[in-house]
Amino acid sequence: MCSSDLCLERIRHYNPRIKLIVALRHPAERAWSHWRMELARNAETLSFSEAIRGGRARVSGADGGVHRVYSYVERGFYGAQLDSVFALFPRDRVLLLRQEQLLGKPESTLDQVCDFLGVDRFSRYPESRLVFSHQKAGAPPMSAEDFDYLSRIYADDLRDLRDRYGITFETPACALPAHVCGEANAAGAFAASQLSC
Repeated sequence: MCSSDLCLERIRHYNPRIKLIVALRHPAERAWSHWRMELARNAETLSFSEAIRGGRARVSGADGGVHRVYSYVERGFYGAQLDSVFALFPRDRVLLLRQEQLLGKPESTLDQVCDFLGVDRFSRYPESRLVFSHQKAGAPPMSAEDFDYLSRIYADDLRDLRDRYGITFETPACALPAHVCGEANAAGAFAASQLSC
């Protein structure tokens, strides 16, 4: 989502009747994916464990406490971000999706998107395929310790998302051992991306 209210205000100024689609994934999975992307770009030198713990000090001086590169953990607090969205846009102009819906039930999710946008549904659905992943073949998944650490950090926000917005997440594939979910799932490859400004 947008990392500042200014971004949302610019969107509203551009088109106050715009329809927004917000696709969220488990915040620990989002942090893991963000870190992998920055690592692939050579913008990150810390291990994931270091980056989500002591490395968070790097964002303390950033505008709004969110740094474009290092906000692995901070960008996963969706509750406050959704509050900002709904302070500017009416609920009927915002479609909330979980990324796992698009990955697990692409046809029905695309139908939902088309209905929300008021356009015809697909007569033939696009082929489901991997669009993008920073995961290198054979790279290990997120450790159980890191997933547990992030789960504790996000616990209150996840409860808030469930209670206020009806959003719940399954345990992400990247948090499961490779022998449980298979290499393709352990890679945490994603076919959709988050709204970004």
